[in-house]
Amino acid sequence: NTSNKAQVDAWDFPVKFLKGVGPKLAELLGKDGIRTLWDLLLTLPRTYEDRRHFHSPLEMRQAIESNQPVLGRARIMKYSQKAAGPRGRRWLEASAMLEGTHESLALSEPILFTWFHDPGSATATRFPPGTSVVFRAKLQLFRGHMQAVHPEFQKTEKDLPPWEFGGFIPVYREISGIATRVLRK
Repeated sequence: NTSNKAQVDAWDFPVKFLKGVGPKLAELLGKDGIRTLWDLLLTLPRTYEDRRHFHSPLEMRQAIESNQPVLGRARIMKYSQKAAGPRGRRWLEASAMLEGTHESLALSEPILFTWFHDPGSATATRFPPGTSVVFRAKLQLFRGHMQAVHPEFQKTEKDLPPWEFGGFIPVYREISGIATRVLRK
């Protein structure tokens, strides 16, 4: 039957022809064996995250103990380029204030965002001081303050596409260095 043959061939459609996937992204997907629409369909999430609400600063402190990722709001205050060690290892730090409420009282607490692979400060350019951001990260305590290393950033929740907030969001394994948010899109 020719109609069945056409349906089978549709699954063999190369990913590079999908909207939003160009030759470069198709090449990266291909390195992990994702070459066709069928391969992409079979790439299942490794887990799902609950992104129905933002965590308060108090909830974030509790999440540190359980090593769970958090979703929060913060305002970037300033950036600092840091270097240390004999080879001059460099990293970028952003000082920020958490924005949140708990029991109708406004709470604000400092947080430190750190990136070890941002030598050109692309993050500082995209999110200048004074910018309110929505972030997703696992937190840790560093010198008595909350710290997020390599957080995912968006400018505000209204800038978040619908597949990034408001429900249970799929989290994919890393594929050839492609961020999980790119795979969700």
